[in-house]
Amino acid sequence: MVQHVRRLLTCMCLAVTACVQACLSRLEYHDGVPLLHVDHCSSHFDLGQLQGSTFAHLVRARVVDSLALQAALTFVATPRGNALLQELKQMHQTQFPHAWQELQGLATGALLPFDTLFVLNLRQEFSAVVARASELAEDAVQHVGGAAADGEGCSDVLVSFKTPPTDSALLCQREAHQHVLSTGSNTQDYGACHGEGRNLVKEAQRAQQTQRAQHAQQTQQTQHAQHAQQAQQAQQDSAIGSLLGHNEDVGSDVVGRMYMVRAEMEGLPTWLALCYPGELASTAFGASSAGFAFTLDALYPQKLVLPGWGRNFLSRALLEIPHLASAMDLLTTPGQATGRSVNLLDLTNCGLKNIEVAPGGNVSVASIAEGEWMFHANAYQRMAVPMQESNSSAHREAVASHYGRPVSGADVLRLLGDDSDAKFPIYRRGDSPDTGISTMCTVLMECQAGRTTYASLMTGNPRLGHVMVKLDLHTLMPVENRPIQLDLD
Repeated sequence: MVQHVRRLLTCMCLAVTACVQACLSRLEYHDGVPLLHVDHCSSHFDLGQLQGSTFAHLVRARVVDSLALQAALTFVATPRGNALLQELKQMHQTQFPHAWQELQGLATGALLPFDTLFVLNLRQEFSAVVARASELAEDAVQHVGGAAADGEGCSDVLVSFKTPPTDSALLCQREAHQHVLSTGSNTQDYGACHGEGRNLVKEAQRAQQTQRAQHAQQTQQTQHAQHAQQAQQAQQDSAIGSLLGHNEDVGSDVVGRMYMVRAEMEGLPTWLALCYPGELASTAFGASSAGFAFTLDALYPQKLVLPGWGRNFLSRALLEIPHLASAMDLLTTPGQATGRSVNLLDLTNCGLKNIEVAPGGNVSVASIAEGEWMFHANAYQRMAVPMQESNSSAHREAVASHYGRPVSGADVLRLLGDDSDAKFPIYRRGDSPDTGISTMCTVLMECQAGRTTYASLMTGNPRLGHVMVKLDLHTLMPVENRPIQLDLD
């Protein structure tokens, strides 16, 4: 008996040790929003199971409340729906083995059937079939009608600019210049100028030598030339910067149930993402140690390609690419079922791109050049793709067209918080006729080349500037957890 107990305890210890070795995790809250840290994970199944067990109550509640999911599950219970389900399962298991294993773990952790969460992760694709089930033929690839475009959606603001030196930096530059002219000092760290002052010191010293050898009139000309050089240097010292703001608009089954995950996987980039309960990361926004961040918007083409690759599986794969250059290969994958809009932020040089994806995998890429900006809702802007009519997108775009180019994060938040349209505002509250959809949260990413890029996650109208958590997008770790007040007046 004693030996049996010892063997049992030994097995239990080995099981616990194996679990700890597979993944280490900790859960923290930021103003009520959970952030699950998963470290040193070697198994995608274990990563999914940790998410599923940690947030089982949120996942299970959403499954019950999601009307779209219930309609899709009713459809896949029919012979035609089940045939499509089996075909989609086979192709996704083959093409996306990591995401497949992760979803298996998520279902296991949440104590739910795998098929339920698989259908949930292809809810937009199945919603299209449910809407036009009678049009679905039995050939290998079919085009079916799209889902309603006034469903869940998002708004994005992309801004690229050149950040001028601050007034204090310009003052430092002038003081350093005058300091060398008057003293001949070779000080390398004069005043508060540091980097700004050093190059100007050398320029001023060369100018001083010229002064001693030239006539007073020539000296005066040289001084004027030096001031011009200062202005040119100040322009060169300015840095490329960008802003990416995003409203996450969701249905009532998601409101109040979001969570974040930060995951370290052996041999893969570390990533951080906002997650919908029961779904793969992320159809909202995320960032990767491979050097980029992204936000996503649903697009609603009239025709979808089914069976085809689901947007959730493609988004999860985006978090595993080794570098940003691989993103376009993934985003142009042939055979994609539906459309979407992807906003990519390069964390190295602050470059911004908007990529519109059409069913099948055709794309249109818009790079946001210095001095340009873009507002994007849930409608194609550059591709001739027939779309479902969207009152909300049309209204949001009309409101945004009256705004000038944002020049600060506060300007971006002012636009994303605009609720002046009584029917279909940018900041959505779920009121009729925009029923059932509300802005769950807003994220503002602020990038300046050569400096840390931050993402501020907010709830409530972003004009109020209430930040739940501020994230360093290079370390993918929280750096602040306190409300801030932005001067928006």
